[in-house]
Amino acid sequence: MKKITLAIAILSLASFSSCKKDDKKSSDTKEAKLTAGKWQLTASLYQQINNGVAGKEENDFDEIEDCEKDDFVLFTSNKQIVTDEGTSKCDPDDFQQTTQGNWSLIENDSKMRQSSFLGNIDWVIEQLDDNNLRISTTDVDGTITHKSTSVYKNIK
Repeated sequence: MKKITLAIAILSLASFSSCKKDDKKSSDTKEAKLTAGKWQLTASLYQQINNGVAGKEENDFDEIEDCEKDDFVLFTSNKQIVTDEGTSKCDPDDFQQTTQGNWSLIENDSKMRQSSFLGNIDWVIEQLDDNNLRISTTDVDGTITHKSTSVYKNIK
């Protein structure tokens, strides 16, 4: 009798956990995390690296206009990047949402490519979880490397 009760308990547990496991598995992908939120900028970092020597990392977020600080970005499931003006617009005539190009995950999902009429920007994904996104890109000019990092929080 113990064996039958134990078998039923295991089967019940397996049937419940298999649904949860599948749900968790699909939401654990980087694509699922990106598309599951509204990403609001919290830091705009810049660092200059000269001949391998890193300078001080500076945060330019305070220089962004207040009316832009509530803006957010959507990474849609059809691979578009959409910016939303949030509740406060700098110009009341601006569109609420605009498409800023397309996105794709590349290099085993370690980078995100942003494509627009201006060309491609490859962002290294430094952090991506349910609540935070930190991406960076570099531009090399001779012996000087310019590193730009954008930090977002998910405001769902």
